[in-house]
Amino acid sequence: MKLELDRRNMLAATASGLALAGCGQSVTEPAKSPINSLAKSAHTDLTGQIKMLKSGDVKAGELLETTIERIEALNPKTGAVLTTCYDRARDFVKKLPADTVAGGAPMLIKDLKDVAGVRSTYGIGAFKNFTAPKSDIYVKRVEAAGMAIVGKTNTPELGLLPVTEPLAYKQAKNPWDLTRTPGGSSGGTAAAVASGMMPCAQGSDGGGSIRIPSHYCGLFGLKPSRNRVVFEGKRAFSISVAGALSRTVRDSALMMSLTETTEKDRDFPSIGLVSDPIDRPLKIGLAMDDYFAGKNICDANVTAAIEKSAKLCEDLGHNVEIVSSPLFGQELVEAFLMLWASIPHDMVKLVEQMKGGPVTDTDVEPWTQGMAQHFVDGGGQEGLQKAIAKLRKAERDTVAFLKNYDAVLSPVMPTPAHKLGKYDSGDRDKVEEGFAVAAASVGYTAVQNVSGAACMSVPLFRSPANLPIGSQFISAPGNDGLLLGLAYQLEAAQPWIDSYPNLL
Repeated sequence: MKLELDRRNMLAATASGLALAGCGQSVTEPAKSPINSLAKSAHTDLTGQIKMLKSGDVKAGELLETTIERIEALNPKTGAVLTTCYDRARDFVKKLPADTVAGGAPMLIKDLKDVAGVRSTYGIGAFKNFTAPKSDIYVKRVEAAGMAIVGKTNTPELGLLPVTEPLAYKQAKNPWDLTRTPGGSSGGTAAAVASGMMPCAQGSDGGGSIRIPSHYCGLFGLKPSRNRVVFEGKRAFSISVAGALSRTVRDSALMMSLTETTEKDRDFPSIGLVSDPIDRPLKIGLAMDDYFAGKNICDANVTAAIEKSAKLCEDLGHNVEIVSSPLFGQELVEAFLMLWASIPHDMVKLVEQMKGGPVTDTDVEPWTQGMAQHFVDGGGQEGLQKAIAKLRKAERDTVAFLKNYDAVLSPVMPTPAHKLGKYDSGDRDKVEEGFAVAAASVGYTAVQNVSGAACMSVPLFRSPANLPIGSQFISAPGNDGLLLGLAYQLEAAQPWIDSYPNLL
């Protein structure tokens, strides 16, 4: 059906070498037994779980059942998982060939990507009962590698907000403080990984949606370069990329290696599985000023954490110098919002076609409807083309800036995780105010979706209140391998996996 194809293309475009280290409290090595191995799996990263499956320490079905138990125990507290598909996963591991890469290791997929036969809501009330007829290309890659998909993670409607509080479903909560947000739009994924449901899960990033939840939840989050990873439904100017949020660097490296594009016209040579730390000093720029306001918009805790990250880099032998990011101001904010608003505009039109009439607030949130109207008020398609021209210039200017350095260090967000309820997406009178608040908070992240750069949030430090603070490292498009090499080095020097929130 044409409607179905239009829906899939549009929605796809919205998606936003170390020794094995346990991802939680230390575990004494016991004598091998299925029970002891399964207990250990709760605090082992994805790569370690795969090693256990391959060695026969645990069976795929056993690991799956313990993962399901953790989801069932933790999800009522975190709201991380929106839809489960346990029986589908059980059938998958029963039929799984013996020679797959992952051997049946469990995986969660963000609810902006389709999994065949599983509900896809995209956080929208109108799709509460929609079942995807086929899987997204990213999902196909994950399953071909032998990962058993156990469910879909919570996301804000269409992935539009930097929090995960869809009105039609439930809030996702930060496992480090259940009164705070895990971020968005990959907030459900972050809550699932940070709470200990599983060590790694899929996310996407269209304005910071991998990096923001990683920053808030103490996870490693890599936004791959644009067109590095397979993706469906490219738009006139694609800003969203798929990736993963994980407890360890090597898990994100694994996920990227399994989902790299193999198209003949790909933008970059494949890098495969990056497994070693960087072996040379890097030229790193320290940029505390954001791209929209042209100043340091961070609180004292985030500022101190980024300064400590810069000192750590110097201690590791890298050359760090203070730099000024390009300043794009309000003009780029408006251009970005115009591009972003084209997505809900297309969605509202689609739901209207499906219903044969106007949408209601139970179909589509007032926030989304407000963004759709913003697109119309901004000149529609003609306004979008003007916005894209401005975004293209910002892309060129930002890439030119990034090419002066191996990497640029900056904050992710101005503060650690804030309290739930910051955005009232149900009040149409607060939509414009919400636009301004959201835009002001993503001055360090959104520009890199425009530039197509490789970026990562690395959980090196915490606030005095024990809230995670991520450090963002950015490199020119194509330099994903360099960032991963730096991440391995930082992980070894400043380990972040010695503790985890205990919600059980």
